Amino acid sequence: PIISMALEYDDGSFTQMIGVYPIQALNSVTFNSGSTPDERGMIFELPAPMLVGGVVIRMNVASNSLAVPIILYRADTYEVLRTSSMIGFTGASRHMNLRFDTVIRMEANNPYILTVKPDSATNVTLYDFDVNSSDLMNMMEGGTTWQYAERTNDGDWTFTANKRPWMSLWVTGIDHDISGGSAGPGDEDIP
Repeated sequence: PIISMALEYDDGSFTQMIGVYPIQALNSVTFNSGSTPDERGMIFELPAPMLVGGVVIRMNVASNSLAVPIILYRADTYEVLRTSSMIGFTGASRHMNLRFDTVIRMEANNPYILTVKPDSATNVTLYDFDVNSSDLMNMMEGGTTWQYAERTNDGDWTFTANKRPWMSLWVTGIDHDISGGSAGPGDEDIP
């Protein structure tokens, strides 16, 4: 079960609490390649350079044989960094794990966009949630820099600060020069 609540400190700040989410509404949206918008996901930044080996997304698909493209972009240039597909996961909604074929190094404080972009008329259902104000996102992983993103037909992006899809990153390494975790340079890989 999800515990929905928020704890605001006397200085007006919010801090992450494990197992507690400041959710106002849980949502599901069904869309396909002909929908407006036809691409949905999140814009995000990381606080330190990290190696990312995949993603976790809460979604559902109407057909076991449908391969749904998952795309990772640099937000400042729209350069596609990874395109992978999830396949064979119809039925009840669940968190789906997708490993990239290779890890990607993501830089600190640079915006990236992770999306689900169906390339057929078969429906995909993506799950997201709303909070009352963007400050409440500080109670969640990623904080206020992880926000809902959508667009239609490769057009301009629209971002929503108090909404986020159920998406996360599969971090496989952290740059310990930046994070202060080791005496030597480079990435500290996590199996």
